[in-house]
Amino acid sequence: MFNNFKTKYQSVEHAGEELLKLVSQFIEVNSFCIANWENNESHIMKAFNRKELMVQEGITQARLDMY
Repeated sequence: MFNNFKTKYQSVEHAGEELLKLVSQFIEVNSFCIANWENNESHIMKAFNRKELMVQEGITQARLDMY
């Protein structure tokens, strides 16, 4: 399973980008993100915003502020 991942995607970020594109076709919400949760912080690795900018890539926020 993971060997296929290495050949299809160059990085976790690339895989995240493809995943967000796919999910956005089936679920009608404004924003999705892929975040790395560590301790009490979330680092946004990839973000998708349909209309309004609500989540921005590269930011770090308190974990509870993400909801």
